[in-house]
Amino acid sequence: MTRRDSDTGGAGVLKPDWMSRPVVVAVIDALGRDNIRFVGGAVRDSLIGRPVTDFDAATRLTPDLVVERLRAAGIGAVPTGIDHGTVTAVAHGGQIEITTLRHDVKTDGRHARVAFTRNWAEDAGRRDFTMNALYLSPDGTLHDPVGGLADIKTGRVRFIGDAGCRIDEDALRILRFFRFFATHGTPPMDEEALTACTVRAHQLATLSRERVRDETLKLLAAAKPDAAVAAMADAGLWPYVLPPGSGVVDIALFSRLLDCERIGQRPPDTLGRLMALAGGQDADPCALKASLRLSGADGKTLAAIQAAFKYLAAGENGLGESLYRSGPRATAEAVMILACDTKIPVREWLAQVDRWRPRSCPVRGRDVIAAGLAVPGPAVGDLVARAERAWISSGFKFSRDRLLALLKGID
Repeated sequence: MTRRDSDTGGAGVLKPDWMSRPVVVAVIDALGRDNIRFVGGAVRDSLIGRPVTDFDAATRLTPDLVVERLRAAGIGAVPTGIDHGTVTAVAHGGQIEITTLRHDVKTDGRHARVAFTRNWAEDAGRRDFTMNALYLSPDGTLHDPVGGLADIKTGRVRFIGDAGCRIDEDALRILRFFRFFATHGTPPMDEEALTACTVRAHQLATLSRERVRDETLKLLAAAKPDAAVAAMADAGLWPYVLPPGSGVVDIALFSRLLDCERIGQRPPDTLGRLMALAGGQDADPCALKASLRLSGADGKTLAAIQAAFKYLAAGENGLGESLYRSGPRATAEAVMILACDTKIPVREWLAQVDRWRPRSCPVRGRDVIAAGLAVPGPAVGDLVARAERAWISSGFKFSRDRLLALLKGID
């Protein structure tokens, strides 16, 4: 439960329950109540009433002094980004990222060289959006140096200061703007921000593909990303995110998939949404994996969705094979994407997906050999594959004996 006593007299008072968590109390005691303020997502989401899971704090203490005081208090201190002033405190099963107040000395659109400061306003000035620059003191005093509280109330995602300058400092802020609009924004988009993102779209090409991937997947995981995704298309951003060859960006198909999710009350699947955005059946899973530097597991999921399209082309007879070979997750996404453009019994098929339980073909290689159908070698695999196809066609009903009889040609 969060209590806000007032929005007047500065920014008011905010007393979220997480301030009493053991790790938070321990870190405050170690660094001193006047030396630390919580900032970013924990403060923003507490004001909105959303759950808080990650904690960031700012401090006037230098990184070496932060480490010294944490360790003296028996708190783990991990130098996770020491060159930029960040130390992670670990205690009581929780952790807090603590960063020394800083201002940028030099930026190149990807990396920044910083200098430490004791000025809270200077630190706020280097952050991205006003709603991310609210600071909370241990006594509950809320500090709002750039007008973030008003923007939170209206759902306005606004850059701090000059939007173009903020983007020039780090081009990833282009993608962050659209992601934050999807998760925290209310239409219409801030015009200055949108214009700055549009004219600087080419700067996305300077970013590492891993950073682009992380922001893109976070955007696609949002509850309602459709407006942001469409705005990115209007701004000409998607060619820099999904290069030609990955698929044809299909905003309409993406929007229809979201509608299908909502109507069917299906949980969002980031990779299914990515496939829809890249054109559904026209998407190239290998190109998507390569261009976004996806993990091997994610690449396999995309390939499974693509394979599911092929199995489902056979109609309900292919549904079982898709579930067996591609798995329920990939099959569900393929069913919903297909339902966007074709008439299929989507509710019935999704019900079958939900009822699916993993199973194994009852005929193995050793069964084929024991039945005298083949000697060890390639022929065994061929016969097992034939038995498996017959088993799938039977709706997974044929027994081992029935399948072996089929292989013998006596059924």
